[in-house]
Amino acid sequence: MDYDRFFFAFFSVLFGEKVLASKFRAIGLARELESVDGMNRSGITLNEVKRYREAEVMHGRVAMLATVGYFAGEAISGPFGITGPANDQLQQMPAPAFAFLALSIAAAELKRATVGWVEPDFGNWSKTLFQLRDNYYPGDIGFDPLGLKPDAKSFGDMQTRELQNGRLAMLGWAGMCSQELVNHRTIMGTIDFYNKVYSGIKILMRTV
Repeated sequence: MDYDRFFFAFFSVLFGEKVLASKFRAIGLARELESVDGMNRSGITLNEVKRYREAEVMHGRVAMLATVGYFAGEAISGPFGITGPANDQLQQMPAPAFAFLALSIAAAELKRATVGWVEPDFGNWSKTLFQLRDNYYPGDIGFDPLGLKPDAKSFGDMQTRELQNGRLAMLGWAGMCSQELVNHRTIMGTIDFYNKVYSGIKILMRTV
């Protein structure tokens, strides 16, 4: 396989801009794995690129759900009377509900692993550990109950939108989580707090 051409096309979809893709190729992130004296010295394998892409797509999806969950969970009282900042809501769940949530997440992750990942062979673990299936595209686990997956022509555009929104959501969630860890206020509570603070400063400046 011509790795250089493949990675150029792959990063074009990954970042949505061929200029950026060419920069990644230029600094060696899209260089075929080289072997010197029987040892791998530099470069990256196709499986590693797919694995990084898988991690980014999945974390982006979780972050998008989490971002919506922060606002929705803080705006609406939960089924168990859960209130307050989203960071403090998980420990308010009853033990049975928490156990059900944990098992549901574990089942979803196990399903994803069986769809996309090669079964580990502990007798030859170096060739099967962290290996994605050859016919598996990162993030595409075949779950599309509403039939929203586009045709092949529009698939690349939707992928780019998902990646860009996922990256923004990861940054947004990290900011919201950090803010609540610092002041233990809800997102809207923090916005209201600083509105009052800045309004008070403006009033004070007008009276001086």
